[in-house]
Amino acid sequence: MVDHLEVLKPLKGAFVVTEDMLRRIHGHLTEAFPEGVEVEFEFGNSRAIKSQDLNAMLADSSLSNFALKRIVFTGRNAANDQSFAQVLMDADRGRAIYISITGTRQFVLGLEDSLTSEINYGRLPYGWLNTATWPPVSANIAINVISLMIAVSYLVAYNWFTWLAQYVSFKVLIAVMFFFPLVGLIGPYIAPSVAFSVGRGGQDYRRRRTIISIIFGAIGLGILVNIFSSAIS
Repeated sequence: MVDHLEVLKPLKGAFVVTEDMLRRIHGHLTEAFPEGVEVEFEFGNSRAIKSQDLNAMLADSSLSNFALKRIVFTGRNAANDQSFAQVLMDADRGRAIYISITGTRQFVLGLEDSLTSEINYGRLPYGWLNTATWPPVSANIAINVISLMIAVSYLVAYNWFTWLAQYVSFKVLIAVMFFFPLVGLIGPYIAPSVAFSVGRGGQDYRRRRTIISIIFGAIGLGILVNIFSSAIS
């Protein structure tokens, strides 16, 4: 069995990256590469800082002044050029977290499992709203699915129009029609692939959570009011 292994693993979904997560990732990489792990922070204004001291990076004043755009951890074995690991977190990409590891099979599988577990701890439950992380669909499949949806809609309207008009609110039908287009438009904002809850990014993340709570609270309240109004009338 070949002992050399290379892994390039993209993690799909929406993740919130905190200081604790960064420290745990850095800890696993430092354990695997005692010579030191290079950390790079890139900000939205095209500035970047780089060091092997994560604590110094997190204490840098740039974190308070500028939003993080990308974080990269890189570990190399000076005695063995074939051992390499990198964790890339990029707020501008659909599949924004990549784990790249090269080395012996035991080394790669063990480190991959540790890093994946730490990152998945920050996975957001509503990450499916981010359409940028959805798997791509070929044009043929998309055309077939859209055609099928149109045909089903026509059959339902033709056979059960009277029942729908009597028992289903017109507002509900409109809401269903607009749901998926709205998810496509606002989903990446509600559930970005990576939300850096570090420094200034922490303020942005808390602001986003507040907006999400207000939106979903208003939607839930509207549904309840509509149900009670229909029941009373």
